[in-house]
Amino acid sequence: MNTGIIRIKPAKSISNVKLGTTWKFVEIIMDTNQNQFEDFYNSHFKNKKQFRRLLTSLENNDEKISKNIWNYQYKTKDPLVIGITGPSGSGKSSLINELVKHLRDNGFKERIALILVDPSSPISGGALLGDRIRMKDLFLDEDIFIRSLSTRGHLGGLTSSIMNILRAMMLWVGDSGFIFIETTGSGQTDVEISQIADSIILNLNPESGDDIQAIKAGILEIADLYVINKSDLANANVLYENLLQLLEINTQKKPDDWEPNIIKASVKTGENIQKIIEILFDHKQWLKDHNLFSNTKKKRITLHLKLFFEEKILSRLQEIFNKPEIEKIVENITNGNYNLEKGISEIKNINKFLE
Repeated sequence: MNTGIIRIKPAKSISNVKLGTTWKFVEIIMDTNQNQFEDFYNSHFKNKKQFRRLLTSLENNDEKISKNIWNYQYKTKDPLVIGITGPSGSGKSSLINELVKHLRDNGFKERIALILVDPSSPISGGALLGDRIRMKDLFLDEDIFIRSLSTRGHLGGLTSSIMNILRAMMLWVGDSGFIFIETTGSGQTDVEISQIADSIILNLNPESGDDIQAIKAGILEIADLYVINKSDLANANVLYENLLQLLEINTQKKPDDWEPNIIKASVKTGENIQKIIEILFDHKQWLKDHNLFSNTKKKRITLHLKLFFEEKILSRLQEIFNKPEIEKIVENITNGNYNLEKGISEIKNINKFLE
């Protein structure tokens, strides 16, 4: 990683350099790759067409592009990454659409990126919602980029390719922009969002029929803002009171912790959309004041490494179970010739990787 340039005393050879004298020498990586970064950026980030091709390469696990993205991660500091989670059908897409439109209508000129994590077909691996046109009013803005991504059947929802795309989005958006990530609304993705987002919105809908008690405690604990969408509906006040009571019971806050808000909002009427945006800006400032952006960066890197190795292991496991010997072992277990313990032992004998 490149960190800068240090003035170095001339020397005919490295043996002529004396440490600990007039010059203080430290081991650094010189910023000799600035031109390479500029070439890479100009080739892939200048417009949406270029950037779209880059993201397709990342989604298809192009190792060269992925390497470049992570080589230049230090170029971006603190764009705000906002995770929006909640039950399926609660209106997350509509809320994001309204927030982004409101930002633009009120003079926010920075780039904005949207990552919509869709469930995927276990057969094709493609996003089931990928063909659906969402947020169509935003597509014409040259500085708003929307990407619908498939979980590709991954057990936890997020994948290493999604993490690569997030890193690329951060480079594209820059320090002052916003990135919105909408989760699938089910599964581990909703909890994993706490490891990649700086601010987390839990979106709830009074008419969805979801019992507030059924919401995972982990999701309640990670939210920085609770939005009761469709506040014009009759049950909105009931949901508000139930949520308020549940948070009082289940959350323990320290004096200097961020105090989450519960906001009743309406995409239909525009009620409190501006208030949500103000809270997001306040939370970003709070994160800066408490030097907490680095915590999320560490979580992102840890999760990415975990996903990378997890996918490699699962791929290797799939190769093993595609072998004809496995089918024979399964037949022996089915026919009663082997018990399960014997079958496991035979599989281990086939490949020491599983020991």
